[in-house]
Amino acid sequence: VAHSNIPPSSFYHRADLPQYDYNPETAATILDEAGWTLGDDGVREKDGMKLSFTCTTITGDQARRPIAELAQLMLAEVGIDMQLAEAPVASILEGMRAGTLDASLFNWTYVENAVEPDPFATLHSEGGNNFCSYSNPRVDELIEQGLQIVDPDERKVIYDEIQQIFVDEVPCLFLQFDDWLTPFSTRVQGLPEDPKVSPEYYMRAHQWTLGNG
Repeated sequence: VAHSNIPPSSFYHRADLPQYDYNPETAATILDEAGWTLGDDGVREKDGMKLSFTCTTITGDQARRPIAELAQLMLAEVGIDMQLAEAPVASILEGMRAGTLDASLFNWTYVENAVEPDPFATLHSEGGNNFCSYSNPRVDELIEQGLQIVDPDERKVIYDEIQQIFVDEVPCLFLQFDDWLTPFSTRVQGLPEDPKVSPEYYMRAHQWTLGNG
């Protein structure tokens, strides 16, 4: 379960951040206090508006569509109606960037090759994939600083603060951290021992050899 914008596999991940547990009762209380009352149809409403939105997933995407379906069921438990739709990825990107789509479901790879978890595209106010139109001057400043600092330990201080603000303000919701595994023949020698560090496989391809297994 994701509680930060940087995964535990990264040097920059903070393990001491507050975590929001799955708690429908607490969610219902928060919605009640915000004035969203449960209607006869099981959907909350406020000032004549239904608490309903559409999540558009990529056409034919069987990896993420089930995640959206699960979220749909969980949101329904607390009176939130999430409709599902599909569209080509180009259309979704255009709609999310323009603010004409309610929501979508993507996976992001911030730490490809475990080098730099740069969140500029998604969290900076001028980021090209800042779908939620998030704007926080302090986060902008930190992101820009992080891109200029070479020393990893000094840079970690920057990303620690970004993660704290992210968890406090929740500009978007990260659902899960995925582990992607890459299978190889047992004949391939020289691979990393940890099967979850897949980016390293190709960085070390020049070290591979073929055995007789």
